[in-house]
Amino acid sequence: MYKCNACLMQSTYKNNVIRHLHGIEEYKESASSYEQKSETSLPKEKSSLIFCKSCNLEIASEKFSSHQRSLSHKQNSSVEIEPGVYLINSAFKRNISTYRIKYDSENDGTITDISLFFSKIKDRVINLIAMGVQENPLKINFELFASYVVSTKKEDDDEACIKNEVKSFNSKYEMVTISRSLDEIYSHFYNVLKTKSEEFEEQDSDRIANYEPYSNELNFNDISFPMELKNIAKFEKNNEHISINVFGLEKSPASSTKIKHNIIGPLYHTKMRKVNHINLLYLEAENSNNGHFCWIKNMSRLVGCQINKHGHAVFICDGCLVFFQRESDLEEHLKRGDCAKACTILPKPGEHYLQFKDFHRSFPVPFTIYSDFEAILNPIENCEPNPEKKYIINSQIHEAYSFAYYVKCHFDNSLSFIREYRGKNCTSVYVKWLVDDVRHIYKKYFSNVIPMKALTSEELSKHEAATTCFICTEPFSTAIDESTTIHNNEQQQLNMVKLELLTDVDMVHFIRKSIRGGIVQCSHRYAKANNRYMPQRDVDDCLRYLSYKSDEDTQYLLYLDANN
Repeated sequence: MYKCNACLMQSTYKNNVIRHLHGIEEYKESASSYEQKSETSLPKEKSSLIFCKSCNLEIASEKFSSHQRSLSHKQNSSVEIEPGVYLINSAFKRNISTYRIKYDSENDGTITDISLFFSKIKDRVINLIAMGVQENPLKINFELFASYVVSTKKEDDDEACIKNEVKSFNSKYEMVTISRSLDEIYSHFYNVLKTKSEEFEEQDSDRIANYEPYSNELNFNDISFPMELKNIAKFEKNNEHISINVFGLEKSPASSTKIKHNIIGPLYHTKMRKVNHINLLYLEAENSNNGHFCWIKNMSRLVGCQINKHGHAVFICDGCLVFFQRESDLEEHLKRGDCAKACTILPKPGEHYLQFKDFHRSFPVPFTIYSDFEAILNPIENCEPNPEKKYIINSQIHEAYSFAYYVKCHFDNSLSFIREYRGKNCTSVYVKWLVDDVRHIYKKYFSNVIPMKALTSEELSKHEAATTCFICTEPFSTAIDESTTIHNNEQQQLNMVKLELLTDVDMVHFIRKSIRGGIVQCSHRYAKANNRYMPQRDVDDCLRYLSYKSDEDTQYLLYLDANN
């Protein structure tokens, strides 16, 4: 306590005494000197002591409130109302009560598993709640106390210090009425406290003991550790009830100051969402190929700040990665079946054209073989699928009974022939006959290489003057490909067609859903354009019918595209 030397006024705060002295004229100078004094030199009144009957101790008055909240005081002041259930304190005629549920560790041993502890005390807790809810609705919360062995290590000390610490985990208040299920309420509190305790155990933990219980539940065949991103698909194949999406993390641009990292991906997207679906965040070290996988508990909270400016949570579909502002929209999206269970992958910039590229396969081959089988359906007598896996009941099986294959010669039709067979061992006979015919054709026509005929002077001049390919219209790099001399205009017009791919996700879903838009009109009229804006084409051009004819009437075509 701080005192005023003039009027003996007392205050627990030094500043109150200083302001009091400034208000008195003759004591202003003493107030300034009072400010310069240290707190240790200020006159203080000795703290009064309060005797605690439960603990049989004298406690300083300023520490008595904290003493009442200590575990030792609660244990000394508690009253056992039934085996294992203690009433610590109550107020307002027991309208507010605190109970302690204790497990008998002396007779049954120490419990280190939270699940086992909650199962042991479940009956006592539910009976206690049931007794109270019969009179009035209750508002309850749980607080779990557990003793942990904590290892601490100082920077300048190589040896670790091991000590026991008591940690507590509490939950929010829940309203309990006579109509609510007590088992569901108990399970809710159990899940909350177990999650908090597991999060505490995983803090700054480099131990792998927590992974050992899952070594028998999960299948890690042909998977090496540490786990790599390329092995996620193999892990899904080994564990058919689990599906995984993997996302990455990258640094934000220098211009962005609020968000230091952005979530990117998916680096891996599951082909089908299973009952146990998990989203993982892959953190890769900067100077090594090693990485670490983190469990994403809430995708909306993780990416909400980089999707919108206000940082509010969004609701993301794990199947197609489309996000919504309201949870009801996400539920409607899943009910309608809009989710394709796959992410829409758009073509990269500059690669949004689909064009024929395998020009080496556009030339005719000397011999072509066409084969066909005929089969009958025989019923399957015994079919016992595995009930633990997804299966299709096979009721019939195809059995081939005849075949035919036709060998077509491109340069001489007289060499073409057909083979037919009907009887037993159909597939074996087919392979034997086919191998014999192919060997005969190879020995007769391909074993001896015959040089090509010499080019005429006109063909040779065209060949030497060519700078681009007649089919792909690409310029020759260094040497002229001799095979380009057999290209023709029809192949060129066919192979040079470019199909432009969609680069907008809305366009892709518009077509996927078969949404029709615009004006549709069925008309018997036929119109053909003929105007000076049409290109002039040569007589030998295969598209000469599209050229402008000056001797005919000028006609234009008008199109109206109206899309919703």
